[in-house]
Amino acid sequence: MGSTASKHVIHEKFARKVTVLILLIGLTPLIIVTSVAMDQYRDAYQVMAYSYLEESVQKHARLTDLFLEERLRDISYFSQASSCEQLKDNGYLQTHLEILQKESGNVFTDMGVVETHETGRQLAYAGPFGLEAARYGSAGWFEQASRKDYFISDVFMGLRSFPHFIVAVGKACKEGQWLVRGTIDFTAFGSIVENLHGGETGRAFIVNQAGVLQTGRPWSGDETVPGETVYEDFNLLKGWLKNGQNGLCHAFCPDGKTLVVISRIKNGDWFLVYQQEKGDIFKALMRTHKVAFGALLIGSIGIVVMALYLPTVMLLRIRREDEEQNRS
Repeated sequence: MGSTASKHVIHEKFARKVTVLILLIGLTPLIIVTSVAMDQYRDAYQVMAYSYLEESVQKHARLTDLFLEERLRDISYFSQASSCEQLKDNGYLQTHLEILQKESGNVFTDMGVVETHETGRQLAYAGPFGLEAARYGSAGWFEQASRKDYFISDVFMGLRSFPHFIVAVGKACKEGQWLVRGTIDFTAFGSIVENLHGGETGRAFIVNQAGVLQTGRPWSGDETVPGETVYEDFNLLKGWLKNGQNGLCHAFCPDGKTLVVISRIKNGDWFLVYQQEKGDIFKALMRTHKVAFGALLIGSIGIVVMALYLPTVMLLRIRREDEEQNRS
């Protein structure tokens, strides 16, 4: 009996060692391979996601610049093709405004010819706002435009009391220097920027160098007024600029939860800003992590079951063989 009991103890110790060995051989590679693979996949996914977003922002930045350049080119060509006498004629201006609206899809809302004298008197006007007698001498955009041959203003409220911006070119006439200007439809301009979106939280907007919004932010619950509202994280953007980041795009996370991609447009006067919550960007990655964890869990359970089952079967078989030997 003592010999049998001693054999049983030896056999049980052996079974436990086999169980531990199976667990180590089975679980260790499974856990290591899964962890390394998911780390590599996560890093690759992040690089791809960031690169895709930066490329998308760059593309929309180029489209926005192209839009602005084309509108400025429209006004410049019209100014060069028209005589000073023609430009003083409201009817002539109205005819060409309608032509431009047809060609550009109603991007221009009105046009005007303004003398660069300090009063900024409007010499001719075409459009629906009744601004024939407008004076722009005190307008911020007028002073800047008077000093340049080509000018695109920031977004402002102005006499219309709704957001808009001006494109203008200089025109030298015998009566003095004039400005031929056109007003850009804010909705048409904003739609270009708003087309850049992704997931549930990804949206784009534009700010100027003072951090003032040049477009709206449709996903924000707060009321924003383009031309007046200041982008709340602009200090972070200014910090990025001070650090010498002069590349086309840069991504950083101001709160650890939001990805921000920035691109300079309008010769650096504006910034196209894209924001999206990181959780929204990495939804697919999280789903992959869950699937991988599920596979790891199922595999681990299988290995544990086998580690408990096989030594038990071996132990029972050994005991039966011992009993048969004892009986014989």
